[in-house]
Amino acid sequence: GDSFYGGADVGSSKAIAPRVDASQGDIPHIIVTVGGVADAADQLIFGEVTQLLNPNAAASGSNITINGVAGIDWSYSTAKVLTLTRTAGGAFTATQVRDLERGLNFKTAPGVTNGARTFTWQNIDAAGNTSAASTQTFNVDALAPVVKSFGDDLVGWFDIESLPIMQQARRDRLDAGVKAFGIGAAFLER
Repeated sequence: GDSFYGGADVGSSKAIAPRVDASQGDIPHIIVTVGGVADAADQLIFGEVTQLLNPNAAASGSNITINGVAGIDWSYSTAKVLTLTRTAGGAFTATQVRDLERGLNFKTAPGVTNGARTFTWQNIDAAGNTSAASTQTFNVDALAPVVKSFGDDLVGWFDIESLPIMQQARRDRLDAGVKAFGIGAAFLER
């Protein structure tokens, strides 16, 4: 699915898959592949870990708790792949898979590049079978809309390009181009 990460979200952590449902149990590996735009400020947050989406080096940790599920080992590669496994080996239950996936969060900072950040899940069962991919996309749009102009002496909102002074400036630029290059016709006021 798609969701927006707008200006009001910048600087806050937002769940990547808050409504994911319990899948099957017997899952020893949860794989999340990050794609799309990845700025230096983009972060993947899980448990007490804050991991840059676009790292300079691989990272890993052991025996952490994510969203109430204890005993988790993790690794994050420079290829932007997060792998979650049980610290003591074995498999996650269906409820643990759901809680782990709900416990992954995305966060970014002001001034980042707008665009899609994708998070693609795949679960691998004890027999080595890999699930179909499920992707969540965050469309980051942290730029506020621009109001072109508003003033006490002006009534209501308007497009600054419609002001007579701006229209005159366009006419002057056109006339200057005609004179400089000797092509076209000068703007004639009627």
